[in-house]
Amino acid sequence: MKPFEAAVTEAHVRSVMPSYNEIDGIPSHSNGHLLEDVLRMNGDSRACVSILRPTELRTIHHVVASDEAAAKMALESGVDVELHFQAPIPRCSIKSTREKSLKLPWIAVPGSCG
Repeated sequence: MKPFEAAVTEAHVRSVMPSYNEIDGIPSHSNGHLLEDVLRMNGDSRACVSILRPTELRTIHHVVASDEAAAKMALESGVDVELHFQAPIPRCSIKSTREKSLKLPWIAVPGSCG
């Protein structure tokens, strides 16, 4: 992990992409501890976390039942953006923001400010 740590802390990379494997049974792209606690190291890193297919949480890892649930899980775990043309994350973000069911400190829910 030292080379990756150096890339984030010394070279100040602006974007990272987690692997699509599992660590102790938890998919890396839905591992809040890995993406928030380890990667962002108490707020020292501002790297954008991107993924290609959050739908793999449903199709490969079988940890959620729908694409929308996969997108929500990825977002709540620390993923910032999806780089794929099918875009379940934007659909999930818009719907969940309206329903106030997505727990993210950086999403402003319409009507909740002020």
